[in-house]
Amino acid sequence: MDEGAKLATDEMAIPALVKADRDLDARSRRQLVGTLFASPKSLAIGAAAGSLAGLMTAASTTDAWCVAAGLAIPVVATLRVIHSLVEQRCSRMGSASGKAEFFYEMGAWVFSGLLGLLAFFVLTRTTNGPLHLLVACVAIGYAAGICARNAGRPVIALGQLAFAALPITPALAFSDEPAHWALAAINVAFILALADITRKTAIAFKSAVASSEAREAELRETLEYLPNLIWRADPAGDFTYHSRRWKEFTGFDMAEFDHHRRPFIHPNDKVEYYAAWRSSLKAGTRFEAQYRLRHKSGDYRWMLSRAMPEYDGSGRIVRWHGACVELDYDDIVQRSYRAKS
Repeated sequence: MDEGAKLATDEMAIPALVKADRDLDARSRRQLVGTLFASPKSLAIGAAAGSLAGLMTAASTTDAWCVAAGLAIPVVATLRVIHSLVEQRCSRMGSASGKAEFFYEMGAWVFSGLLGLLAFFVLTRTTNGPLHLLVACVAIGYAAGICARNAGRPVIALGQLAFAALPITPALAFSDEPAHWALAAINVAFILALADITRKTAIAFKSAVASSEAREAELRETLEYLPNLIWRADPAGDFTYHSRRWKEFTGFDMAEFDHHRRPFIHPNDKVEYYAAWRSSLKAGTRFEAQYRLRHKSGDYRWMLSRAMPEYDGSGRIVRWHGACVELDYDDIVQRSYRAKS
């Protein structure tokens, strides 16, 4: 049974799910870290709601603990939004920070903890009913929303849920009001239910990722056995993948293969080839070129190379996909003769 099927069928306990989250391979971790910064808008909304609750508290009470927590929230919220925007920009430029996940996790937990502390202090140290309602609704609402947003990373989501919502329970439980006791019990049930939903969502999410990786591995295996020379390049035109047929044909693997420094293309074809390639990169149009590529035997073979750009949802090129087919020299000569006659 593959990993995706195992995740989908196992009733994983939360500790096991947390361990699986911590033990992710580097590639899966990069994909899931990307989801943390995929929606700065939702993060900004949560930051704005928490900041508003904090500032309203600081303006409505003179209690030092309430004021301190209330003023700390917008500071942390602002730093989190700035970090998210910076990381998203760096990701688009291909230079994402290796510490992105760590800083997001710490910021998320600190922000959630401040919301929980604010609710605890307001509920236990003030008698302002509307303020009680405000901080409790913001803390619980944030906890619910963040579990859905970060379900792909259950460690972060469950930590935020606990830090934001748990402090409300003792604050209500130690009240003299029976209605508060009922709310404390409801809050505990709410937290347990959200934790279970987060667990199941995380399992489904990781199952989908594992299935996608399995399909990608199968497709890559298919590409490796195609007779054509398959390649892929980044938006700048630098090669990021060559099928194994490249090594079989040229004698070099991708780590050694560099069109810009090794004389793989026939000297008489280089100018035309690179002009066509640069033109396609600049215009984002289909690339096609006929040229002679050096075989590992030392001979040059005629090749037809074609490539198409792949776009993301915003219309930006994210990569190029191409293939080279060896041409029959006699056929080329005959077609050239017919074209001239």
